[in-house]
Amino acid sequence: MHHLKPFEDFPDDTRLWVYGFEAALDDRMKNKVVDQLRRFLPEWRAHGVPVDGAYSMLHDRFVFLAGRCSDGISGCSIDSSVKSFKELKKKYDIDALNRNLIFFRTVDGTIESLGRVEFQAEVDAGRITDTTVVFDPTIQTLGDLREGRFDTTFGDCWHARVFHARKHTA
Repeated sequence: MHHLKPFEDFPDDTRLWVYGFEAALDDRMKNKVVDQLRRFLPEWRAHGVPVDGAYSMLHDRFVFLAGRCSDGISGCSIDSSVKSFKELKKKYDIDALNRNLIFFRTVDGTIESLGRVEFQAEVDAGRITDTTVVFDPTIQTLGDLREGRFDTTFGDCWHARVFHARKHTA
């Protein structure tokens, strides 16, 4: 998998955060994200100890941020990574912090995102099925990514438990 190359020297238990953008980024916006991450990573610390971090982008839509540290990744170091994405939103109006979005592939292969209510409506209408590819930004480790838990099918992911089809009564 090409998007794992920046992480090849990291073990499976390396912490991973997934940031998903509502729409695919054009080249200009991708460059803004890359510039922000290149400035952030050398400064990333956990209780003063440097975090060994790397990032990768996938489908012009997702950023994977991996980090490990001898003292563990702390809340303040996680907050500093989130702050980096808040700056992107403030400066360039590109938002990867909307945890309400559900990402999936349409039948034509396009990656789409919908809010939870809209996604539930697609499930209810039968347009999201057990075989629909969904993306799980809640994965926690590089091992999860390597094992294919990021892009999986609706029927095999937590999405199916949360967004089950509602029976309509007349």
